[in-house]
Amino acid sequence: MKTIKEKLRIINEYWNRYYFKKEFFQKKINFTDDVKTNYYGDLNNYLLDTLDLVDEFKDVDTAQDYISKSIVLMQIIYVHQDLIDGLLYIFKLDDSSKEDKNPNRDIRNELVGHPISKKDGILNSSVLFDIFHRSEEELRYTRYSKEKGFQADLQVYNIKEIIERHQKFLNKYLDKIINKMLNEEKEYTKKMNSLKNIPLSKQFNFIEQNDKRLLSEIDCLFETDNLKYYYENMDKHPRYSHCIDNYMQEQLNKKDSYYNID
Repeated sequence: MKTIKEKLRIINEYWNRYYFKKEFFQKKINFTDDVKTNYYGDLNNYLLDTLDLVDEFKDVDTAQDYISKSIVLMQIIYVHQDLIDGLLYIFKLDDSSKEDKNPNRDIRNELVGHPISKKDGILNSSVLFDIFHRSEEELRYTRYSKEKGFQADLQVYNIKEIIERHQKFLNKYLDKIINKMLNEEKEYTKKMNSLKNIPLSKQFNFIEQNDKRLLSEIDCLFETDNLKYYYENMDKHPRYSHCIDNYMQEQLNKKDSYYNID
């Protein structure tokens, strides 16, 4: 999970530096009223706080140990899938596919979500943990379904494979988010460089002639008319020069990409 934690850290760095503050980036995502609160932070932190619960079974001494570890593993995987879809929505990306969620999601739904399944009030299936043959390597339960005449049908899944599928799922969709961020950072850098190479005294004329939205796209705090006024009056009061200094610093404050995973 080390790589996944690092990817979440990178996404969070980009969010705090760009998406939470700058209009240019906010236009690229679903920056709704909910997202403007701590909705993104809740998703990211919940993922980080629960990643270590996706772990192989250890010290399964009792039936209760086996059942609790099975439920925690499958429920956390289910929650992670929903959290990832929440992040994908924020970044205007398609939801994760059923193919990528399964078979883990189906296992969870059958074992944890709906252990007694009915349709139109008629029993469709039920499941029981196979506590008598519990193992640290396998998730085992017996299914009794209408389609098989309610005969015992043992289901056996390798714990390590369940976890590996989930790691693959998380990596795939976190990579999609990071790739989108990298592309938008490149576009933003191009805009920044269009100003960076122009002397300050000429930048505002450049903006007027080319793109009046450029300043507000760089940062919500900047507006063309205001900055032009501050620049013209920067010798009259420190607050004007302070604003211009912040504007210049914003242009210089461009660091290398956060995307650095070994």
